[in-house]
Amino acid sequence: MGLHASFDSWKDAKFLGQEIKKLRTLTGAEITGCRTHYLNYDEELTPRAENEVGFVYDSTSGFNYGVGFRSGTSFPFRSADFQNAPWELPFQLMDTALRSLRISPAQQERLALQTLQAVREHQGVLILNWHFHTMNEAAFPESVALLRKIIETAKRTAPGSVSPRNRSGLGKTQY
Repeated sequence: MGLHASFDSWKDAKFLGQEIKKLRTLTGAEITGCRTHYLNYDEELTPRAENEVGFVYDSTSGFNYGVGFRSGTSFPFRSADFQNAPWELPFQLMDTALRSLRISPAQQERLALQTLQAVREHQGVLILNWHFHTMNEAAFPESVALLRKIIETAKRTAPGSVSPRNRSGLGKTQY
């Protein structure tokens, strides 16, 4: 399970630790990584804080108001230059970014599937960032339909899948 770290905890292991403790108490789950709120990130401070609390991965690298390859890749990579730095799992698609483009649901679907195709052409890893509240079909029917379409298409055409649940899939890829 991953933590959606709060707005100010991206640079402070003490704050991250408090948030992990609360989430672990609520869920009983092992917390292995995070994505920071509003994609707050510092190349020096964030990986060090995340490493200090034992995170295996971070999935903050992506666009708030666009889609694509912010890190120039769809492959996991070490987020900092020190031993045991968390893996960065760069995401390419986020629900709120797609909505911010102010394009029709059909255009969002086309863009999402083009992004999936680009990831597939490079044999990369498609990582989605979908907020829990937009999975409410009554409130966000287009968002739920798009997520369903992306996942169904990826499952139908993908050679395998991984998730942060299996320790980021790093070294434990399941096909």
